[in-house]
Amino acid sequence: MQVRDYRHPVNTSLTDAALNMIELMRDPVASGWDSELKGFYNIEMESTVTHASPLAILEAAVLSRDEKVFVERALPTIEYTLTRPSAHTARPSHPENGLRHLVVPNGFYGTSYWQGLDLLLGRLNPWLREFAIPEGKPYHARGYNTSPFWSELLAAYRYEPSDSLLAEIRRQADDFIEQQLHGAHREPISFMAFYNISFYPYWWDLIDLYELTGEERYLRAAEEGAIHTVAGLWSHPRFRDGSITVHPDGQYEGTATIWWKGDDRYRLGYPRQANDTPTRDVPAWQVSQIGLGLEQPCTFFTPQKNHRHILMSVWSPHLLRVFQHSGRELFRTYARNSIIGRFANYNGYYLTGYTDVVNDPQYAYRGPDITSLYYHHIPPQLAFTLDYLVAQAWSRSGRRIQFPWAKQQNYAWFTNRVYGAQPGEIYGEPGASLWLDRQAVRIRSAEIDWLAARRADRFWLMLMSQSNQPLVVTPELDAQRIGLKEAPLLRYEGDRPDAVEQPYGSHRSIRIPPKGIVVVSMPTEHREDLPRLPPLDQGHVVRKIDAKWGDLHAFRIRTPFGKDALYVALTGGPEKGACVRLRVGGTAELLETTGFPYEFSIYPWPADAAAELAVEIEGEGGIERTERISLVGTRR
Repeated sequence: MQVRDYRHPVNTSLTDAALNMIELMRDPVASGWDSELKGFYNIEMESTVTHASPLAILEAAVLSRDEKVFVERALPTIEYTLTRPSAHTARPSHPENGLRHLVVPNGFYGTSYWQGLDLLLGRLNPWLREFAIPEGKPYHARGYNTSPFWSELLAAYRYEPSDSLLAEIRRQADDFIEQQLHGAHREPISFMAFYNISFYPYWWDLIDLYELTGEERYLRAAEEGAIHTVAGLWSHPRFRDGSITVHPDGQYEGTATIWWKGDDRYRLGYPRQANDTPTRDVPAWQVSQIGLGLEQPCTFFTPQKNHRHILMSVWSPHLLRVFQHSGRELFRTYARNSIIGRFANYNGYYLTGYTDVVNDPQYAYRGPDITSLYYHHIPPQLAFTLDYLVAQAWSRSGRRIQFPWAKQQNYAWFTNRVYGAQPGEIYGEPGASLWLDRQAVRIRSAEIDWLAARRADRFWLMLMSQSNQPLVVTPELDAQRIGLKEAPLLRYEGDRPDAVEQPYGSHRSIRIPPKGIVVVSMPTEHREDLPRLPPLDQGHVVRKIDAKWGDLHAFRIRTPFGKDALYVALTGGPEKGACVRLRVGGTAELLETTGFPYEFSIYPWPADAAAELAVEIEGEGGIERTERISLVGTRR
């Protein structure tokens, strides 16, 4: 097929694309966020939100150090996963799928989610163990995926490692490789089945197991799995040299289903306007679909139209990791072809034919929607973008850049590593916590991806080129925001372990080799990146009420921002006609809710203050019950 590594950035670096997605998630309208339902709209269903990648929302808040994103998006997401029955939730008034009761915890997400939540919250909430390892056993969630049980065992190992658990993981993984990966499968697969769920085994965690054990059989198995992924990526026909005319009639159609946005039928930019996708010539390689995948046969093959590819390339960082361990260029080629120059922000899902609108950072705000803008896909696309950036730094540095990670999985094939503020290591320098801040760092080149990291006394800037030519870049650093000191810096390049000391100011002009990486390490004024707090002693109290009201749950959530959150919820209760009140000791504020779900959220709460809660439940006959709960926080 003569497939080659042909992609280049268009308009925007991957880092800026990730930051654009975080900004999009902040937008109360364009993001499709519903504050009442605590989630992003699912455009396929009326009045419904879906959480396809909840950890990515918390990842966005922590990496950007944006407390507002945490309060407005991540904290409601955590509350959602603590109490909602499914990944999908409809408004209580919905006649068929409306929310009728709460479930603690949500059963859609397995041990991997709760281990990830613990990591991204800074390992400050030991009470999460009851959900991560319920009754001492990992929880395997397979409602909408085909992950093997040992995948959740790996998450349990990341949470609480032991030799016996690793031995069991190996045993189950060996059986999986023999039976699922190499075994004969003769039953036809449905035309409706998802390619990346049902057409090949769930191989993503084999590379994790190889990194954990160093045993070659797991790497060989991961290569075999990766080949199955590559088999579903577009390879032919080749694009021609030169340019191609897109939108020849001035109105590119794509997919045109009028979906839902909450309670209304909606599609951004509809009804369409004349010439709303103007005809123009673009480089043929830019709009080539070589490297993109498919969802399922029934959506890939469209009558009288071009094939319908998907832009949800979550496999990109996995393929890059397999390349780094195996040295097989095939995997890096397909990893890059599926992600580089594909988007400048969230760009929708289905791609039919040739268009360049997906490379416009404003596309998700103004449309017209020609790719189906699935709001609940914004977090998983952000997750695979951030995962790729970190995997790229790890690979280009010869694995000398390492950060702790967790695994976002359980929803379809949307499986990626996610990162928080837990410190990692950069070329042997410890204590580096990832930090993405567009005000602190600005790189005015689409060809340069960047990551930054912070320690109390040090700042790192990782610069990665996508160009086939050497580049000289001038980073714009806010010295005051970062806290830079005018002192010598250290410069690292590629997979060479040793640093070169350079004078302060040399960071203003940095030469980066073709598709290379350069890291500068700079001293800073001493400043804690995030507040340091001890873990909570108590975070979850439950009281059984009765058959009508269900159970009363009170949570205290310690956050990375030096403050706590309080969340109180009843699992049952009448749809209306009742009242529940919450008073928190030490405050004059009385909170009240008169309709299901009966829940309360309080943020911030001082980390060093006890939370004395009084919950008053009133039905048609008057006050039925008052429950008093104390969440002491941390005993010093």
